[in-house]
Amino acid sequence: MMKNMAIIGLVILAIMLISGCVQENPKTLEKYCKNLSLSEAKQIASASECAKEGKLKETYVCNEITGTWWIDLNIKKEGCSPACVINVETKQAEINWRCTGLVKPPEVLQISDFEKINLYESGKIRPLNETEELGSILALTLSRLNLQAKCIYKEDKIQQIKNNDKVIEVVFNTLQNVTISQRIEPEERYHIPVDENGYRILDNVKNVLFILEDNLDEGLEAHILVGYEAYGCWAIKQEGSNELDKSWIGDINRIIKNKEGFCGSSTNGKCSSDSDCLAGGCSGQVCQSKNEESIITTCEWRDCYSAKKYDLKCKCIDTKCQWSG
Repeated sequence: MMKNMAIIGLVILAIMLISGCVQENPKTLEKYCKNLSLSEAKQIASASECAKEGKLKETYVCNEITGTWWIDLNIKKEGCSPACVINVETKQAEINWRCTGLVKPPEVLQISDFEKINLYESGKIRPLNETEELGSILALTLSRLNLQAKCIYKEDKIQQIKNNDKVIEVVFNTLQNVTISQRIEPEERYHIPVDENGYRILDNVKNVLFILEDNLDEGLEAHILVGYEAYGCWAIKQEGSNELDKSWIGDINRIIKNKEGFCGSSTNGKCSSDSDCLAGGCSGQVCQSKNEESIITTCEWRDCYSAKKYDLKCKCIDTKCQWSG
């Protein structure tokens, strides 16, 4: 009996000695993704935008290939399964929404929202009546705004700009909420209006000025002034560059040139098909019916007589011979 007790005592002593000599590897106590532990990843996530959007779940995974922790987030968003992604090298966290579809771009205003479009040039105002193509470009350009400039103008300054610069003015039929392409960080959304995808909304907009030429040399070319009683300054920043996108100016000038620059005339003579209409006048600047007497005009040439230049043809429109694109 004593012998057995001695053997048991030796076994216990051996176990104690072994336990005292072997130190536990901390990595056996916690999950690691390369050199970042799960608890460290959770701490980073809790101090990031992830925690501001929703609570961290207990479900997670380590992607050894990309070196990232993926911790699921308790956020309800239709078609999405968001996770907080923590990079083990940079220690940065961001939300990956893991949506089944792409985030929709900002909603573009409809042409029916436009009351009128005016061109201001050389101190003169000219209504632009053919608004379908022009209105579409203006609405799309407005939705692409993503850079806010440091200027706010009152009505007296707006009038000065109209009198001196080349400007397109859009007047809406009612106050509009305009969604633009500037994304707002989650922590800023409590005081800045946004849509469901985080795009900024410019609310209560009645007038918009598109600056085509800055004759006052104030650095406003390619800027867009948006407002009602006070106007904020906006622009479109090129992707991957600090330069402003000015391509929309060329698009608008092209339409103005094609639709408004032509100075030929139409007799509105009766017709049943395009073959009933022809170009008359000494410079071919008159669209008339072949059933009419030849139109006599003075014989001088002006560039604005060129139907080809403005991509116009003498056609039968609603039983009347007219120039049309």
